[in-house]
Amino acid sequence: MISYRKTKNGRWAVYGPVAEFTQPTVTVTKRDGSVKKETVFEFGEPFLVNGEKMIYGYPERESQSSAAGYYSSSRGRYVSAAEDEDDQLYEDMGYGNNLS
Repeated sequence: MISYRKTKNGRWAVYGPVAEFTQPTVTVTKRDGSVKKETVFEFGEPFLVNGEKMIYGYPERESQSSAAGYYSSSRGRYVSAAEDEDDQLYEDMGYGNNLS
């Protein structure tokens, strides 16, 4: 389950298992049980909590150069939506998806 957290520096983040951040827009469960869709623009470094890989995602843009994306477990890093489109273009052209 993805939820909201406030970081030590006062910035709001969404927090949850890396495996749940597969799309730029995620469903976040609020404290009262209601849900909200958030688009994640950047991620912190993954870390382990009780053996599960967790991550912070930031819904607000820190800079104008940020683009929506998702955390790619297979690549072990953040993948921007633009990069994902480029990969799909290369795949459609028959080059495969070896751009990681």
